[in-house]
Amino acid sequence: MSWRIGILIALVSAVCLTVESQVSPLGSPVQMPPTQQLPSPTLDCLPAKKQARLITVKVLSDQLLGSGVLIHREDQTYQVITNAHVLQAGKAPYFIQTPNDGKIHPATPIATTTKLQGNDLALLQFEAPNLNYSVAKLAEKPIVRELVIAAGFPLENNTAEFKNQENFVIKQGQIEWVLNKPLEGGYKIGYTNDIQKGMSGGPLLNCTGEVVSINGIHADPVWGDPYVFQDGSYPVNADRERMSQYSWGIPIQTVVQLFPQILMVQKPSKM
Repeated sequence: MSWRIGILIALVSAVCLTVESQVSPLGSPVQMPPTQQLPSPTLDCLPAKKQARLITVKVLSDQLLGSGVLIHREDQTYQVITNAHVLQAGKAPYFIQTPNDGKIHPATPIATTTKLQGNDLALLQFEAPNLNYSVAKLAEKPIVRELVIAAGFPLENNTAEFKNQENFVIKQGQIEWVLNKPLEGGYKIGYTNDIQKGMSGGPLLNCTGEVVSINGIHADPVWGDPYVFQDGSYPVNADRERMSQYSWGIPIQTVVQLFPQILMVQKPSKM
């Protein structure tokens, strides 16, 4: 009987190790609940691509600084969310170039450092009398392994004519990691989309066209150390290595919490 008991114990131990290895202490498990229906990896996400073209803008000074998202409208006043580091790449005055019509609008930053609470975000505002632009629809929460598209205007495609709207880029991928606590700057969502410089501040959308997060960190950064948590702690080396393989975004729910005026139009659930 003793050898049968030994085999049984070994089998139970193997099952426990398998279950433990599937769950990250820093974020969502890689497996999805059986009831969650995710898009096929081959899905084209056409609605999201159309929406991305309507809400993604260029953020300019005397050069292209990065991308942004039309996030809110009240009468003829529009607000654009982008990254703080996008504005830091240039200096005022700032401008927003809107999609489709290519018009350039003087824009003013309207969020203080205190308001941003250490998140790598900035809010710009511009007036557009007699013009009608779409604003973003917001996702309720990020879902691991959900198919997503990232949109923006890479700097390398805009060196000659940075005001040229033809340089719009869409990158497809999927969410791979949602951290339990944010990295410095508020980054919390890791995904496989190949983000390029200049796409910072642009949207990450699910296949229904809802904004899940704001792009900000591309994979394999060549300078700096973005993999530090907001509370000052550090991930273990294995997690840090894994983090470097993904692009990272700030959840749209962080934007909503910082700028509740967005709730005047839409009310996504809390993460």
